[in-house]
Amino acid sequence: MLEHAATMIDLHSHSTCSDGALAPAQLVREATKRGVQVLALTDHDTTAGLAEAFAEAHAQGISMIAGVEFTVDAIGIEIHMLGLGIDPANVQLQRLCTEIRSRRRTRFFEMIARLRAAGLPIRDPDLPNEMALARPLLARILIEQGFVQSHSEAFERYLRKGCPGYVEHNRLGMKHAIDAIHTAGGLAFVAHPGLYQRGDEIVFEARRLGMDGIEVYHSDHKHDVQEHYLSLARKLDLLVSGGADFHGPEHPRSVNFGKRGCPPAEFERIQAALSRS
Repeated sequence: MLEHAATMIDLHSHSTCSDGALAPAQLVREATKRGVQVLALTDHDTTAGLAEAFAEAHAQGISMIAGVEFTVDAIGIEIHMLGLGIDPANVQLQRLCTEIRSRRRTRFFEMIARLRAAGLPIRDPDLPNEMALARPLLARILIEQGFVQSHSEAFERYLRKGCPGYVEHNRLGMKHAIDAIHTAGGLAFVAHPGLYQRGDEIVFEARRLGMDGIEVYHSDHKHDVQEHYLSLARKLDLLVSGGADFHGPEHPRSVNFGKRGCPPAEFERIQAALSRS
């Protein structure tokens, strides 16, 4: 059990193993500096950073939760699904991670090809196979190679839907991700539903497919959105999660790292559910 309500619990963060700016150990040190006492590393489609993060968390004296974030299709809409409390060694989970990373890599280099065709002579980046490649990483490459000045400029000019470098995801079904998370002993949460069109429909469909909870507390959820999804979670008897969705010090969500998280009472419900899974 957690000792007091001031405990800061962040169940959504990213490292350089996907689209974060800090290596796993750096991420843990940054979390410690900001007063986070429980941290989940939820890189996109990879668990490659967990061993390093857990080792550093032990050194720093904070608790670590093994997590992952999948990009999936729900009612024809691209959404993110968080897996919390997973076993990284699970074969089915790793098979899914490998499959999605392969799709991501194909998409990533197609985006680079399109940007080159649009007149940007991007140099080939050196990216390991276990790394989950995503648009925020390409945005950083565009900044580093001098094509844009900021993350927001990269997306507005080149990477958003309808821009020269955008390529649609070849997405997996949501049920596939939920089943893999459960097989690995974890709990499945719809991430930041307030950012999706038809967010309520997505939650209802995810619940029908066996999802366990909703990420209610998130950097991009305004108070009314937060309260709406908290009410919906109660109505549907779902677990409640939360985190800043930290991607690095320069990312807009950085201001909420150490400030926006999962309430301790909700985390205790998550822990109880994990102990039963």
